[in-house]
Amino acid sequence: MKNLLALIIFASAVAGWYFYDQFKKMKAGLDEAVKNIEAYEGTVAGRRAEMQAIIGALELQKKVEFRKAEVAALKTKADQARAETVNLGREKVAAVTEARQKQVGRVFTEFVLADGRKLLNVRVTKVDNTGVAVTSASGVTKLRPSELTPEMRALFFY
Repeated sequence: MKNLLALIIFASAVAGWYFYDQFKKMKAGLDEAVKNIEAYEGTVAGRRAEMQAIIGALELQKKVEFRKAEVAALKTKADQARAETVNLGREKVAAVTEARQKQVGRVFTEFVLADGRKLLNVRVTKVDNTGVAVTSASGVTKLRPSELTPEMRALFFY
């Protein structure tokens, strides 16, 4: 009976030691797993920050692309406006030229100049950007726009 009791105590001691060793190994494994989890959490936090930075950069890139499209549209509108301005300038020149040419051949019984001189029986022979050519009893005269009265400048579009 003593042997049986000694065997039970020995078996209990071996089982206790085995369970204690297993517990110790499991605790070491758990501690190792906790350390690994903490390291993974740090890595995940870093990756999360990287992803947020990438998402921010992508959003900025989308905004830049949108602004580039707006700029391109504005450039197109500006080009169209420039072309329209050029066309309107041409139309203006044509209209002024046509209005001036309508004055060619017109006869004025009295043509008063800005300095007060009067020309009698004046016929307009030519109107251009440099002035008005007229014929009168005294001959052919080229009148610069500065020599004309304000009313005559308006009539000849100066």
